[in-house]
Amino acid sequence: MLPLTACVTLSTPVEQHLAQARKYLSQGERALAAQEYGKVIAIRDNVAEDYARRGHILAELNELPAAMADFQQALRLDPHHAGAAFDRGQLHLAQGRREAALADLDTAVRLQPDSARFLGARCVARVALEKSDNGLADCDRALTFDKGVGNAHTSRGQANLLLSRNGDALADFEAALRTNGNNMRALYGRGLARQRLGDAGGGQADLAQAQQRLPGAGREFSIAGNL
Repeated sequence: MLPLTACVTLSTPVEQHLAQARKYLSQGERALAAQEYGKVIAIRDNVAEDYARRGHILAELNELPAAMADFQQALRLDPHHAGAAFDRGQLHLAQGRREAALADLDTAVRLQPDSARFLGARCVARVALEKSDNGLADCDRALTFDKGVGNAHTSRGQANLLLSRNGDALADFEAALRTNGNNMRALYGRGLARQRLGDAGGGQADLAQAQQRLPGAGREFSIAGNL
């Protein structure tokens, strides 16, 4: 059997960069992880997943034009890449392109109908587009799945903010944070709900912490003032 050090040297440059990207992500070093995916793409530029993953990281860093370019390229390479369709839909939604957002999220849900995350995002898009609570059916369905309950609560909280149901939104964000205390989108949403309910100091503290830990935490909430 080859010694461990010999096995490591057999990995390809692509595998090395991907491993380093995963390490950086585990450490919260998103900018460095994005750089590693850039090195992967410099070696092979025809893999949709590479662009989709880098785009997702760039979106979390709030580098939206670069993220959108990556999602576009991922979908050119693979029109059936559900993750890229989902992420592009989220960017469309945050930038006010609601019809385009819903089209992308419909695609993502069609490709992965049991994804609580995708259903939750479509829930928000439908509420934003229809200006009614009909879209909440997607959030409620997402909450029936064993996985992704925290994401489903976060999405329903956002939808409730859009409907000015601030108490219900706060309850959803609290539930999401009980599921995962590191859910910075839920923390950001809780901050907005607390502010609307009169807790200005507590709300600002939530918003500041969420944005410090995840620069793009508030991106999905930018449509809240447009309904």
